[in-house]
Amino acid sequence: MGLDLELLPTQAEQVPKALYTDKLGLGVVPWGGRADPAQTTNAVHGGRHDQPRRAQHPRVEELQPAAAQPGDPADRAAAMHELVKEITDEALDVVLYYLYNPYAMSDKVSGMEVWITGKPEFRNVGILR
Repeated sequence: MGLDLELLPTQAEQVPKALYTDKLGLGVVPWGGRADPAQTTNAVHGGRHDQPRRAQHPRVEELQPAAAQPGDPADRAAAMHELVKEITDEALDVVLYYLYNPYAMSDKVSGMEVWITGKPEFRNVGILR
């Protein structure tokens, strides 16, 4: 791919300041799930003034409101799919590395799941007797 990177370990509390002042061009940071995927697409691609990449993509900005609009779940899902397709087709996000956190547990633990984001889901966890 031809990338030339300089790694700059940064304290977690300094990452936002470094991203927003162009001291960092990208970051390897933990990213949790959100209850509403439109929160993520708006935060990363919404054209907001505090968005780290400060990129503007008119079609994404046009599609974002429908994807965030409350109402019929089927309509909203279709709008979100169209938005994510645009983001993907235009390669607005390119994953270079995906950190995987392994989890070890006793064979007496049941129902443990790990989301694709690497975050554990504890709602269905139980202990076998």
